[in-house]
Amino acid sequence: GSIGVIGQSVNVQKALENFGVRPYVFLGGKNKQPVGMFGDVTKDGMETMQVMIDRIHDSFREHVREAREDSLVKAFVAEGDTDKPPSNYFQLGSQTKLSHSQQSLDRVANGDVFLGVQALKLGLVDRLITSDEYIAERIQHGTRVLKLVIHRRPVGLSTLLMGPPHHSFGWKQWIVRAKNV
Repeated sequence: GSIGVIGQSVNVQKALENFGVRPYVFLGGKNKQPVGMFGDVTKDGMETMQVMIDRIHDSFREHVREAREDSLVKAFVAEGDTDKPPSNYFQLGSQTKLSHSQQSLDRVANGDVFLGVQALKLGLVDRLITSDEYIAERIQHGTRVLKLVIHRRPVGLSTLLMGPPHHSFGWKQWIVRAKNV
């Protein structure tokens, strides 16, 4: 995964106008949709979108910092990207901790994609296990785990030869039941 944010939009305003189509968009709030599929794309709208994306990214970074700060800094220092801290590192003044914290966060919160082994080395995760191993652990610790099963109607020869009748695509075909594992 990656610690980054992306926002994309395709604007078809000019293409539609070339075919004589003029879409109208009604919004409540000046910044509800600064750039969208319809309407003119302005410099102000693009700047507003970038500010929104940056705010989301800052919030994402802050969440990662709060949840993983000690692990990120330990991995950062262990890799030799900075001088080895004294044994009382986590009792040091806030300025030193802030510097290492910011550097370690900047290293991982830039949109790069990290595979599991890299994420472990960088302090983004505590360990690597498969989803089956995780589920088995949860069951072993007494957590109730549900398995989703999709029940489909059997397909007969007439359906294979002539195709399904139009009315057979109802909600009943997609009923999902939860069963204990």
